[in-house]
Amino acid sequence: MRPKPAKPPQQVNKKPAPRPAQQQAAASAAPSAGAMSSFQGQMRRAVESALIYPASARASGQHGRARVTFDFLDGRVSAVSLSQSSGSPVLDQAALATVRSARYPSPPPELSHRTLHLSIFVEFKGGT
Repeated sequence: MRPKPAKPPQQVNKKPAPRPAQQQAAASAAPSAGAMSSFQGQMRRAVESALIYPASARASGQHGRARVTFDFLDGRVSAVSLSQSSGSPVLDQAALATVRSARYPSPPPELSHRTLHLSIFVEFKGGT
C-alpha cells in the first residue's frame, strides 16, 4: 500500500477577537450623538446669554446673524473666527466678542479632554 500524501496545513487569516477591555476603550472613544447634541445646545444657550449687542447697532436698527467657528477644550475656546458675516462689521465683531466672553458649561465626561470644533450662529434681532 502506498502512503497517503500529507495534506498541506490550512492557513487561516483570522484576527484575534478583541478583549473586553479593548471593546470598552473603543466604545468610550466615540461620544454618543445624543451627548454631543445635548452639549451643543448648552453651548448655544451660553452664547445667547452672553450676547453683546452694540448700542450703536441697536440704535440704528442693524440686525443679522453671524456664524462663528471655534475650538472648545474643557471650558476654553480658541481659534475663534468668523465663518459667515452678518453683513455688518459692527455685528460681526460683536459676535466674535460674544463667543470669546461666554461662560461655557463643563463638558460631559465622554467629551472631556477632547478638542471640539464648533460652529454657532450669533443672532442680533431688533428686539434683543
